[in-house]
Amino acid sequence: MTCFTTSFLEVVKMRLTEYFVVAICLLQCVAAEGVVINEVLYNPLGSDTGMEFVELHNPTNEMISLNGYILESGNGANPNDWTVEWIGLSSDMILPNGYFLIGESNVSPTPDYLTNLDLQNSPDGVRLKTNITLIDTVGYGNLQFPEYYEGTPAKNVAEGLSLTRTSGIDTNNNSADFTASQPNPQSGKNLQSGLSVRLVVMEPGIDIASISLLDEYPDTAGIQIVPLAGMSKDVNISVRIQDSQGLETNTTAKVTVNAKDFNLQRRAYNSTTQDFSGTFRMSFSDAPGNYTVLVRVTSGGKVGTAQASFEYMPLTAIAVDASSLNISAQPNTLLQVIGDLDMRTKDKATVRNIGNVGIDIGVKGSQLLSDRSSIDSANLELAFGQSFSQAVALSTSLQYIPLGLQSDNVKELSYRIFVPQNALPGVYKGLVSITARSSG
Repeated sequence: MTCFTTSFLEVVKMRLTEYFVVAICLLQCVAAEGVVINEVLYNPLGSDTGMEFVELHNPTNEMISLNGYILESGNGANPNDWTVEWIGLSSDMILPNGYFLIGESNVSPTPDYLTNLDLQNSPDGVRLKTNITLIDTVGYGNLQFPEYYEGTPAKNVAEGLSLTRTSGIDTNNNSADFTASQPNPQSGKNLQSGLSVRLVVMEPGIDIASISLLDEYPDTAGIQIVPLAGMSKDVNISVRIQDSQGLETNTTAKVTVNAKDFNLQRRAYNSTTQDFSGTFRMSFSDAPGNYTVLVRVTSGGKVGTAQASFEYMPLTAIAVDASSLNISAQPNTLLQVIGDLDMRTKDKATVRNIGNVGIDIGVKGSQLLSDRSSIDSANLELAFGQSFSQAVALSTSLQYIPLGLQSDNVKELSYRIFVPQNALPGVYKGLVSITARSSG
């Protein structure tokens, strides 16, 4: 099966606490031989309810349709004991080098497909297939039936860790291809067709016949462009010009957006028509709202101008430079780690607003668990700044702090942990979730 749309553009959008990926592309949708199972969280910390997920990955440079593909979980204690967890629809796509997340209600970011998984802890497996083709199988633990694994099974991982493919490599040997790691679910979103905008401006001699921008929300009036979190975005634009009296070979075209000029390149031409294309750049910190694209062409002594407009969408997103907190302490000890304002220092945490609207920060945490005991999440406090005067004790419910952090600004993220007197010796592990919502 093949499908075609208009042009390629990868888009990242985060509204409130949800993170979406939208794409429109000029690619051939191919059969999904390249898709692999990339990460499996089958035994989350504490109760498994709501936290399990399976992440698919497309390691190829082509978009892949997941229509008709099936994810099954297997009970390794019995032969041929498989349960269907998900069936791909015609709207399910996976981007080049992208991801598709199948998971439960408490997984963050929100899965592309939300369902109640029933993954067994060990020895068991999951597999991806169609009605006629087996795509990929991942088995873990002491399995005795070969249908549940490839090569040899992967080792069973500790509670709270994921089984993750090593560097995306697929050698068809689960024990070599998968290792234990901290959960890192990644999602993508389905694709929709682009919408071309044709804008005609009559000028003596030169006619700018069309200006085309990729519309990332074709069901909404106007043209919408979505920022990339923490990154600049090159927006594709195409221009066609016409002159019944003939165009010079030295014809040029440029666009002006946000008071910056960008030159376009001529892609095709004949005696009366020339096509130009290129990109203009928007920063993630550019304010949301309506923008004008001014197109200006010159051919000999003739000039033509025209305008198009688009809406730059709001983006809510954050980045934290420290991904883990590793400390040692004795019972009845209060420890604190003060953050800084430098995103390069990984031992001192910093939070950065990588969207284009002011944000408040939401936090929640799990219990710290060891093999012998636990420490309540309330013993871990977070503060934004170098003072703990307004620190927040973590709970399993999301709490928002009215930080009002503006676009591209940073703030210290400080931690304070109290180790209770009755804490037994051991290694304690837990998770802290940090998210954002618009402060407006």
